[in-house]
Amino acid sequence: MAEQGQSRKRRIPKLSDKPEPGLGRYYTSYRDPAGKPRRKRFSKDRTESELAYHRWVVENYDQSAAIIASNDDLGMGEG
Repeated sequence: MAEQGQSRKRRIPKLSDKPEPGLGRYYTSYRDPAGKPRRKRFSKDRTESELAYHRWVVENYDQSAAIIASNDDLGMGEG
């Protein structure tokens, strides 16, 4: 069997801008290791959701992901 190429860089899911309809919770959509779409739900309070989201990102992605996720203009080109 041919060897596969280098794996792709994992995309860091973003926290939703608006609460989920019906439940009223903030969430993020991502794919589990098997490739199945999932939704991680957080609190109804925006501030609590942001803190829980950043904790979740650090637990599931590397440390540099937390810096990028907390600062929207990092990695953006000038212009």
